[in-house]
Amino acid sequence: LNQGPATVFLKELSGEASFLKATDNSIKDDRMADREFVLRFVAFATMPYEQYSTREDLDTFLNKKMAELNEMAAVGRSDLKKRFIRAMDGAYKIFGRAAFRKQYAVNASRFPINKALFEAWAANLDRLTNRDLELAVKSKKEINEKFIKTMNKDRDFEAAISQGTGDTKKVHKRFSTIETILRGVLDD
Repeated sequence: LNQGPATVFLKELSGEASFLKATDNSIKDDRMADREFVLRFVAFATMPYEQYSTREDLDTFLNKKMAELNEMAAVGRSDLKKRFIRAMDGAYKIFGRAAFRKQYAVNASRFPINKALFEAWAANLDRLTNRDLELAVKSKKEINEKFIKTMNKDRDFEAAISQGTGDTKKVHKRFSTIETILRGVLDD
């Protein structure tokens, strides 16, 4: 649908070592799922989640972001690539092999990578200053604990990452909850 620089860019980022490491090489490219994950990061890195609205469905939103990515100058895509790598590195340093997965207990069996968690964690990590990202990495134990507690106690958050994830309220809920987890640790 949106051939051009965007498709090349998404393929390039889906092959980045930092993405493969953060996702533990578990997102298959046979149906271009890996590129959809990258596109979700790009979509919310280029537009704050607070502006997301489902006047259209999520697929239409992502297609519009692809069109915007095609029109973006090469320098803009280069900046997005650096931000993406930084977010992936940060996610791996904080969560290790559990990055972007539902977690209900420390050292529990691993769930598959979750698209909704991927976009929310990656975009929120992208929004952090370098100083705050370094602090988040140093505070990874506390962030993991708060995330697990949220998964176990906040049913609205769990629903926001599990079903009907394109709904405006659910997008806002998951992004704001993860932002609250991070700010709660970083602002202490």
